[in-house]
Amino acid sequence: MPSLQQAKLTVWLPICCARLLNVPKTIKLMSFLSGIQKGAGNNASNCVSPNSVRWIGTESGTAPNPTWSTGFSGAGDPNGAVFQPAECDTTLQNGDQWFYNGKVGIRSLATMVGIYHQTVGRNGFLMLDFAPTPEGILAQDQVARYVEVGAWIKQCYGTPLAIVTPPVGPNATVAVPSGVRIDRVVLRENQTQGQLIRSYLVEAYNATSGWVQVGAGQSVGNKAIVLFPSATPIEVSAVRVSVLEAAPGLMPLVQFRDVAVYKCNRPSDKGCTTTPDTKVSYSAPDVLATFPGRNVSACCTACSTRPTCAVFLVSPQAECILLTADGVGTTASGWTSGSPK
Repeated sequence: MPSLQQAKLTVWLPICCARLLNVPKTIKLMSFLSGIQKGAGNNASNCVSPNSVRWIGTESGTAPNPTWSTGFSGAGDPNGAVFQPAECDTTLQNGDQWFYNGKVGIRSLATMVGIYHQTVGRNGFLMLDFAPTPEGILAQDQVARYVEVGAWIKQCYGTPLAIVTPPVGPNATVAVPSGVRIDRVVLRENQTQGQLIRSYLVEAYNATSGWVQVGAGQSVGNKAIVLFPSATPIEVSAVRVSVLEAAPGLMPLVQFRDVAVYKCNRPSDKGCTTTPDTKVSYSAPDVLATFPGRNVSACCTACSTRPTCAVFLVSPQAECILLTADGVGTTASGWTSGSPK
């Protein structure tokens, strides 16, 4: 068994501030925690640590837009004096089920990706549960779904297509390589001087349309994920972010940690569009993965869970082929071509 120094201990208090609880046991808990975490029971904040976290106010998996890094509750307060990021807790099981219930089912990949964007992408941090069975076993469907969600996040956001790093701000322009298509921008604010950005604009440039607005918002903080209005990736030569408003008198201090662009598949619960007896042309570099023994439905799911999968093929021998680019379709008996909706 690991020692206390070796183990990672997490204590979740629905309300962290002792001054809100006014319960003697809280003081004892603070005393206990002070031996583990430097700064615990700090008299200035009366919380577990000088800068703890706050509950977002809902277990739905959706943070308010905007969500601020400062404040004591809910969406926070851009003018708050205490840095206290938002914790967004939610369940994998449907219906806000924290305890195992094999009858309610689990949320789909598309739903979980939406939750990621509506929490992490809105300057929150996401806390997901596991619901062990009465026997203390983790259900395989839950484990598989979390693996699936983690794989999607890694494939989508693991490597940006283009990025600009500090010093950046209050305005930043990202040069996008020729021929690259993107469908989102990720902003991260330098918060060492506090959360300063109050509103921003995101624009994309191409030679035909010039600068076109593709997003806007108020809070950036740790991370703001800006999805373009259309799910279809667009080819642009540059993306620029302009800070329109900052905390009073502090615009010269505004900086981004980085600004990056990505292209990812958007998982959908709507399935796939398929064309029987059709095979699209492709070359070896277009092949993302192949799987034997997959029917059309299984191949659709495999493509939908991979951000870079654009098209899939199912051969007469039930081989599933995932492709990163579409090609020209030709008649081919027994083949099926498809793409996520």
